[in-house]
Amino acid sequence: GLGNTYNYTSPIQVGTDTDWKYVDSGNYFTVALKTNNTFWTWGYNSNGQLGSGSSATQFRPTQLGTDTWLSVSCGATHSVGIKNNGTLWAWGANNQFQSGGSNYADKITPTQIGTDTFWETVITNGDFSFAIKNDGTIWGWGRSNRGQLGVVSSSYFYGPTTPVACPGILDTKSFNSFSDFSIYPNPATSILNIAMNDEVL
Repeated sequence: GLGNTYNYTSPIQVGTDTDWKYVDSGNYFTVALKTNNTFWTWGYNSNGQLGSGSSATQFRPTQLGTDTWLSVSCGATHSVGIKNNGTLWAWGANNQFQSGGSNYADKITPTQIGTDTFWETVITNGDFSFAIKNDGTIWGWGRSNRGQLGVVSSSYFYGPTTPVACPGILDTKSFNSFSDFSIYPNPATSILNIAMNDEVL
């Protein structure tokens, strides 16, 4: 986001704006929200993970369209977001169905997943994604070779599909995901679920 490809050994301010409220990073790329809920991306773009309509690298923060967004996140080479109208969108690499849809083609622009309008929170990591609806249910899709989705299966889900190991309604709307396992809910309340190595622990 600094306009070059240099490495830095200490923090460097990106631009001069002071209205950022959220940032996430994948493999060599970054997504961010401003306080006005506009969506900005920059960095490596080999799989269309910046949603710009091409695979060209962006060296500075660039606004993605004119829509406003409620929640955004990025995995290794894909991004997922929820617009302010509650719709769910994904783009970038799809070799593990991490961007949704029933084919492996990369998506170079935001593509809507389903037609529901009551998504609230999204989080992605590696090659899989999670989203939470306003009824508190968790939905996951993408790679599940080590049980990342809470499903005892080595399949890939191009859903979102309902992880069978997830409680129907969670007591919290926050959770964590890592490259090979998932922990939910977080912070823990009366239930704590850990999915790893093709099984729920």
